[in-house]
Amino acid sequence: MHPETRKVTIYWRTTNRSIIKKIRDKFGIPNGMTVCGETDADINVADFPLLELTAEKGYIDIRYNQRKEYYPIFY
Repeated sequence: MHPETRKVTIYWRTTNRSIIKKIRDKFGIPNGMTVCGETDADINVADFPLLELTAEKGYIDIRYNQRKEYYPIFY
């Protein structure tokens, strides 16, 4: 049985690479980041209180916006 997850966008407020790595490892956030400093992630619902605490400390912002689906354009 797979744990229930929630789709969010993480905005990285910190630029400290070691802190970003620790947060990624703890919550299973994939590597990579947009030029705007965002990463899409599926976060385990049980981990959400700790993720929100991480946001309160100022390391990240949690954005609950809808993910966009990208479809190929055929010419």
